[in-house]
Amino acid sequence: MNDTKIRAIVAGALGRTGGEVVSALLGGDFAGISLACGVDSHAATGETRGGAPIYVDFDNISEAADVMIDFSSAQSLAARLEFAKTREICVVLAPTGLSAEDETLILKYSRFIPIFRAANFSLGAAAAEVLCAQARRLLPPEFDSAIIEKHHKTKKDAPSGTALSIAEAIDGAAEKSGEKTEIHALRLGTFSGEHEIIFAGDGETVTIIHHAENRRIFALGAIKAAGFLFGKPAGLYGMKDLMK
Repeated sequence: MNDTKIRAIVAGALGRTGGEVVSALLGGDFAGISLACGVDSHAATGETRGGAPIYVDFDNISEAADVMIDFSSAQSLAARLEFAKTREICVVLAPTGLSAEDETLILKYSRFIPIFRAANFSLGAAAAEVLCAQARRLLPPEFDSAIIEKHHKTKKDAPSGTALSIAEAIDGAAEKSGEKTEIHALRLGTFSGEHEIIFAGDGETVTIIHHAENRRIFALGAIKAAGFLFGKPAGLYGMKDLMK
């Protein structure tokens, strides 16, 4: 991250993880990034956080900004991307449950602005994905692979984007084309997120587990992504780029 003060708009500012992003920015966890304002459809008139306004939509935003950190939903994605393009700001996209049409839209806008897209902003989860792909390459093809993922009971998408991304990495590293990793999704309690990846052979098992203790790790990862993205040319970026 350079010495320039980066001004961030947080979309979904009153949500579980968006609220963690706001708290981290206001708490001074990242000296190079400040909160310009937030946007949340549940905001009350005149609502603020640390002196920064929280708007109900993007129409009334007058604050200058350099990046949008988006922890809202798939709904109105096109409007948010168009806002970012018009303002010429980069975007860190965290919504889950995006459709194929949404992904095509993201790719389209990445030709005009820098976009950082990830299913999971945890550095540990990104490392687990790399380890799983490497395990698939090292183990004989007779080893079966499966993922058990657990999230809180209010999470809407199943399987999670993280599980799908890990499965794609494993299957892409497999010797046999067309091989698929099974995914078993559980929605119960208040799990922030746990992914258990199992490679089972004849008489032995290799297990890789990533456990998220809280949502703060996702918020901090997204802010790090914003610092990484600032100043980059238009394009589509992800966790692998950040970890380099």
